[in-house]
Amino acid sequence: MTSAQPSSRIATLVGKPWLWALLVGSLFSLPLLKGHRDLPEPPPGIDSAPLAFTLTDAEGRTVSLSDLHGHLVVLSEVPLANAVEAHRAIDGLNALRKRLRGLGSAVVYVQLCHGGDAATLGELLDTRRVRKPLNVFLLDEDRAIAAWLRREAGSESAAFFLLDRYGRLRDVTAPTQRGMDELIATCGLLANSVRADPPPEGLGEGDDTGTSGDTSGGSSSGTSDGTSDGTGDDAATSTHDG
Repeated sequence: MTSAQPSSRIATLVGKPWLWALLVGSLFSLPLLKGHRDLPEPPPGIDSAPLAFTLTDAEGRTVSLSDLHGHLVVLSEVPLANAVEAHRAIDGLNALRKRLRGLGSAVVYVQLCHGGDAATLGELLDTRRVRKPLNVFLLDEDRAIAAWLRREAGSESAAFFLLDRYGRLRDVTAPTQRGMDELIATCGLLANSVRADPPPEGLGEGDDTGTSGDTSGGSSSGTSDGTSDGTGDDAATSTHDG
């Protein structure tokens, strides 16, 4: 009679719905715990100061990096003086946009254009029909901004610069297949992981990620025609002074 009591108690527990709920929940939580351990480390630059500069587009409108906060920003160059290289750069932009199309409006593509004026840039945009949402073409006539970005990145061979939603430099890659693959992977990580792209210390989520410009428009810059002082919203901002 005494030996039957443990069996009876086990049978009673097995019949409890809460026990089965606990067991099932534990089984489902195991992959989640493993997945958390396997999360990639955030890209470098998480503690760096946001970058800031101001340039004009083909219509003479002023655009600042701070206008694009809230989006990932990929910067590259377009050499207007060389038609072949200019069209090659546009081909590269289109290929990059195609590979990142799954991220939608999370990414803005900023092209720093040099070797030509606003008329030359406007002609290229119309010829290639790249006045599209999220494309931002800016005149960096003396390549001062491009040179400054390379100094900030510590790489003279860099072709692509990736900024996070707060304007921090998070990745720099060469124009190679491996470099592009790395850029794509980092974009995906920053776009989908709050851990990889947290707000700067002292700044709450959403405090400085809204864009002041309209990146859904079809102009060459995709931003509003409002001006900005280019210093950003933080005192700790790395600014190109010209």
